[in-house]
Amino acid sequence: MTGILISVILGLIVNECSEVSPWCARKLVRWSAYLRYRDPHRARDRAEELAALIDARPGKLLKLLTAVGFAGNAVLVSWKRALARGEASPRTLPPKADDATAATDPLPGLLAAVSVGDGRAWADLVDRFSPLMWSICRSWGLSGEDAADAYQVTWIRLLENLNRLQDPRRLPGWIAVTCRRECEKRLMARRSDHPGIDR
Repeated sequence: MTGILISVILGLIVNECSEVSPWCARKLVRWSAYLRYRDPHRARDRAEELAALIDARPGKLLKLLTAVGFAGNAVLVSWKRALARGEASPRTLPPKADDATAATDPLPGLLAAVSVGDGRAWADLVDRFSPLMWSICRSWGLSGEDAADAYQVTWIRLLENLNRLQDPRRLPGWIAVTCRRECEKRLMARRSDHPGIDR
């Protein structure tokens, strides 16, 4: 019994002192996104969003456990989809990124159009990323007013920093991190207004 306990404790210490768990977690969320979503652009965007979420988690073991949860969900969705289509098994490997896929990605063109003031491109961008932002706001347990503030300020931050984005493929992660920071600011402001609130 003591040997098992020592082994578990040593394993946790090694896990927290090495970069294996975060590396595995990032690989696992990428695989999960490509397994779950058939559209390679959507899968790449979602992989970036999930990687940003994993990076924001405290502790290396929690990063890995979160990634395992995403992978489990992706496997279930993939199996359900395969059974509905009558296939023997789902695809299990992400498609190889190629230049043709990168050339057909609408996000760089969308961002270029937004940067010159195209209102339709802005509406498409809002439609594409609003579900992600609202899910982040809800996950922080903010009031409706605070969630709406965090949502709106995130869009303002995007407009302010649009010319600084060098790689459009990183936009989903940038939006997720920025929205999470805005939610945290709202939550901290509420806590300072009401010191007895823990969350």
